[in-house]
Amino acid sequence: MRDRLNISKEEYRAIEPILKEISSRVEREITLNELLNDWRYFVEEIARGYNDSLDDYTNDLSIRDLLEDIMRRIPRPLKDKINNVLNPIDKKFFIVTKEIEKSLLYKVDAGSWWYRIPMNYSGEFEEDLKSLGFIED
Repeated sequence: MRDRLNISKEEYRAIEPILKEISSRVEREITLNELLNDWRYFVEEIARGYNDSLDDYTNDLSIRDLLEDIMRRIPRPLKDKINNVLNPIDKKFFIVTKEIEKSLLYKVDAGSWWYRIPMNYSGEFEEDLKSLGFIED
């Protein structure tokens, strides 16, 4: 990861129980750096042009949900440190995507990323969007 997040032992102690709980929920061990790296990779993939399935896309969007869950539960100084890495990735996500009217998650309180699709898409993703009424022919 280009901007690997370095956190102190004290900061790690604050975030460790949250990561353990999320790891249990997703049924695999995760780290904060892994989540940030996965989100960055996904955004870079979108920037190149997206053609995987809508299921793949929504699965990858859920990475941002996990990051948001962590951000809501940590102290301000650690949140600021994480935001220094996360904000540029989010900014790029909003640049390479466009807003849609309804959430891909079919949920009212979904994060803003659930109301966005890539600017450049094709293949299976395009067919999925058409078949579910997110875009027209």
